[in-house]
Amino acid sequence: MSQTKIHPDQMYIEGLAANDSAIIQTIYKKFVPKVVMFVMNNSGDKEHAQDIVQEVMI
Repeated sequence: MSQTKIHPDQMYIEGLAANDSAIIQTIYKKFVPKVVMFVMNNSGDKEHAQDIVQEVMI
């Protein structure tokens, strides 16, 4: 019998597709600090990083 594994991020994909505000808030809290640090570590400043995150989330 084969079982299909569900990707751990599937709930995020489904939540985004359904415009679920709780999932969107969870994504924001989980990933925004990581994205900001990534941009800052790759020749960006904090303001630029936050602008990028804002554009992506829109």
